[in-house]
Amino acid sequence: MNHDEKMEEQPKPSSQVGTPSTATKDTRRKRIIHSIAVIAWSIVFLVFFHLFSEYVAYYERETVDGISKWNVYPLLTEEFGFVLPILTATLAFDITGHTILLIRERHRLRQIIGLVAHALEFATCMTFLFVFPFDFTVVPDADVRPILEMIARIVLIAISVVIGVEILIRFIKLMIAVRKKHTTH
Repeated sequence: MNHDEKMEEQPKPSSQVGTPSTATKDTRRKRIIHSIAVIAWSIVFLVFFHLFSEYVAYYERETVDGISKWNVYPLLTEEFGFVLPILTATLAFDITGHTILLIRERHRLRQIIGLVAHALEFATCMTFLFVFPFDFTVVPDADVRPILEMIARIVLIAISVVIGVEILIRFIKLMIAVRKKHTTH
């Protein structure tokens, strides 16, 4: 047996000083993938809501004299202009925050950026709820209109509650981490 074969037979230590473990690398990889996904989706939503928001619509196919055409009835009203600034700020912060996290990986920084991002998401969702820039009167079925409005409101409320709970959890975790740091030093 030569020296290289002897080295291969020896068990390798599970954790070497200064070398991240496989679990840590996998977790970091997941955080990187998550940040890239958030950045990508935020860019897509920014472009969509700024350039193509009229496509949030009810589409109806109509055939007259054998010729089919699509009638498009926008669901977003002019009040969407009141929601767009907070939506833009939220998406821009998500892009900026996750770009910072890709460059500088720090646990507490991730917690703070996550907390601020969720606060902005909550504000955006509440703005959608209170301004409610949707017009379901374009839907031809009069019985479906109030149901669609109710569903939209319920979804916005549910999302707001989930984000609110997430904000509370992140805030508590951040306070515990800060307290631990101050009591250990």
